[in-house]
Amino acid sequence: MRNPNSLKQEFLKKWIKGLQICSATKKKMSIMERKKAIKLSADIAMASTRKSTIYWSHALMKNASKDDTNKIIIKNI
Repeated sequence: MRNPNSLKQEFLKKWIKGLQICSATKKKMSIMERKKAIKLSADIAMASTRKSTIYWSHALMKNASKDDTNKIIIKNI
């Protein structure tokens, strides 16, 4: 089992990277688009931090990869 602090640090790094990618792809966002981008990047960061053999993380990544914009985030995280 991994150290909880290292797990938290890895999640935060991936989440910040996802947020940076979201903001770089679209300059002007509405409040709802920002909310969706924050949630999406947090979900992808959490799923990629966990082992890929866990079913919920695999399903989340598969659903997120349906959109072309989300594919960019998934590939870079």
